[in-house]
Amino acid sequence: GGSVIIDVPELNLEESITIPDGVNLVVPEDTVVTIKDGAVIENNGKIVSNGEIKTEGTGKLDTDASWTDKNGKETYGSIEEALEAMQPDENGVSGVTDITIMGENVTLPADREKIIIPEGVKLEVKEGANLVIPEETELVNKGELLVGGEISGDGTIDNSDGTIDMGNGAIKSEIAEGKEGTLKELVFVETEDGSYYTSLEEALKDPNANKVTVLSDTNLEESVVISETVTLIIPENTIVTLDQDVVMENHGT
Repeated sequence: GGSVIIDVPELNLEESITIPDGVNLVVPEDTVVTIKDGAVIENNGKIVSNGEIKTEGTGKLDTDASWTDKNGKETYGSIEEALEAMQPDENGVSGVTDITIMGENVTLPADREKIIIPEGVKLEVKEGANLVIPEETELVNKGELLVGGEISGDGTIDNSDGTIDMGNGAIKSEIAEGKEGTLKELVFVETEDGSYYTSLEEALKDPNANKVTVLSDTNLEESVVISETVTLIIPENTIVTLDQDVVMENHGT
């Protein structure tokens, strides 16, 4: 246990290291740690950084998540620690400004029925990362959810009071559509595993799409082609509006 403090202004890691459970690696202000090509920091403990941690080539920091507080201090650790840091105080204000999911398979705790992203907090699923929502767990987004990687699992997302930016990612899951507010801003694409997109344009570009269901009113800002293998489903009371000069070319259903 205890803390290890880096006391040099620059540290180049040429070989892989493991931070054991219970150990804190402290990167002071004005200190730069560079994980060189081929090296990995496997973080089973915690990294607390007021400095900078960067990678070169295939260098990698292997950790569940990172989170940043209002003073700019960045911490790397487990998803459980990240969620604890995110919890609002008695005034409803979270101690963090953003959380980044970094691991290839990071599963939300299955013993918590509801996990809330508070207002003013951004949760990002980094490109290459996967956030798994277990069955009977609900992720309630009151802040901002940025999906650069993937979200999977059998749980639900309630986006009634938040915003979702899909970036280059996708939500691939059996997330329930029946709950009011669940993914209401997204378009569902029926594939083998299921995907969700923020725009109809992106949904129709999915090469694996066979059914595309519009979950809420949406505007088409660019022309699209419905391929012959695709069925576009616009439920009752749902409106798709084509902007001026936009064409929907239909070769499907």
